[in-house]
Amino acid sequence: NHSFNETNLMTLPFISLKRKRENIIERSWKKSNGEIVSIKVVGSAEFGVPQIFELDVLLALFRIHLKNNNNGFYKDKIDNKTEIPARIHFTYKELSDEVGYSEISGRVKTLLERSIKKLNETTIYNSFAIYDAEEKNYVSMFKGERSCRILKNYASYSQADYKRQYGKLINPREIKEMQYVEIDDFFLINMCNNYYKIYDYEKYKSLKSSVAKKIFLILSTWSK
Repeated sequence: NHSFNETNLMTLPFISLKRKRENIIERSWKKSNGEIVSIKVVGSAEFGVPQIFELDVLLALFRIHLKNNNNGFYKDKIDNKTEIPARIHFTYKELSDEVGYSEISGRVKTLLERSIKKLNETTIYNSFAIYDAEEKNYVSMFKGERSCRILKNYASYSQADYKRQYGKLINPREIKEMQYVEIDDFFLINMCNNYYKIYDYEKYKSLKSSVAKKIFLILSTWSK
């Protein structure tokens, strides 16, 4: 019943809990030591910033990633790092099932693909709000960059495009090999440095309120 997620993505307010579209969200808060920290999230030009449905889709992709790797990742005993591949192969039927739809349809596929594009095109700017597990400190920049993404390099299979190029269709089971998205470098390196949390994925899916879902993830980072 369990899955995993990068710890910053469990706790940070990088999604909008509003129903209406927002193009940019800016959050700042005071830490216990009095320091002011902040993040700025710039959304997709076409779709805006991620909302609770995009969080559902992101967690469903990580759940599929876990299943693709036999429900676990290898941890090197020498450097204690977890070997998590960047590329997540998936089908929209798998993604639909994990998000909780009873069946896949053209409308559902459109919603899921739009969500992946929103996550893929969203940019996060940070000022000492995000923890770098490799540097073991809160950072102002991501590995020397002022911004980072959540996902990158989305590749989608299109029947029409493939047939136009090759004159045939592929076996449905081969679609998964052609369709993928990759975890952005910063969050992937963090997870490889064991900065992730394991949580009850089925309990998360059972929650209906967006606020409850976010609180559940935060609490899951505090205690088993």
